[in-house]
Amino acid sequence: MLAYHLNQYRSVTGLSEWNWDLYQFIAMWPIAVSLFFLLSAATNSLSFWRSILRDMPIPKTKDVFISRFFRIAPAYYVALGVSFILSLIFNGYTDGGFLRLFAGYTFLSWTHPLSFFPVDINGPLWYISYDMMGAIFVMSTMSLLARVRKIFIPFILAVI
Repeated sequence: MLAYHLNQYRSVTGLSEWNWDLYQFIAMWPIAVSLFFLLSAATNSLSFWRSILRDMPIPKTKDVFISRFFRIAPAYYVALGVSFILSLIFNGYTDGGFLRLFAGYTFLSWTHPLSFFPVDINGPLWYISYDMMGAIFVMSTMSLLARVRKIFIPFILAVI
C-alpha cells in the first residue's frame, strides 16, 4: 500500500510506455481494499452460514465481535493517536480535529464528510473504521439470519 500512496505523488509527465503502464497498474490497487472488505465479510459470516446450512450451533456474536475488536483496535488506536499527535506537531490544530479524532476512536469517521479522514496526515485510517462497521453490520445481519426460520432468509436479505 505504501507504493500505491507514493504513486499518487509521481509526476506522469514524459513517462515511457512501460513506466506509464506501471503507474496505471499501481493506481488500481484500491481494488485490493475492496477485495479485502469482501473477504473480511465472507470470513466473518462463515460460522453463521454453517449454523444456517448445517444446523450447527449459532456462534456467539458477542464473542466474535470481541475477538475482531481486539485483533484490530489496539494497533488502529495507536496509529490513530500517533498520527493525531504528529498532525498537531506538523500542521497545528485544524477545526474539528478532536471531533474527527473522537469519530475515529468510535469507528464512526465514515458517517460524515467532515470526519471521514480522522486525522490530517493518515488518510487510510478511514478504511479501518469502515471495515469495523462493516464487520458489525455483517455479524448483526448473520446473527439475525441464523435465528429466524430458513424460509424468511431471502425476504430479510431483500429488505436489507
